[in-house]
Amino acid sequence: LDEKNHFLANSRRNKRLGQWAGEVLGKPDVDAYADAVVLSGLERQNGEFAHIRRDFDSAGVVVTDEDIHSRMSNMLRDVLLEMRNV
Repeated sequence: LDEKNHFLANSRRNKRLGQWAGEVLGKPDVDAYADAVVLSGLERQNGEFAHIRRDFDSAGVVVTDEDIHSRMSNMLRDVLLEMRNV
């Protein structure tokens, strides 16, 4: 992927990741939480993961690092397929 598409794919993946995590955490505004996750990913490498890991730990949500990474990989795969089919 070129740099622009790589950025778009990761941002879209992080939005979906944030929506999933927001639902798991029971956030009242899942989209606002997802936007915060996207921003975390823009601010630093793997920031989206760190953001979610910290929030899950604080809330006592038991989700393994492997599960989060697996979801990240699957979501990125889905986003890339969608981008290719547009």
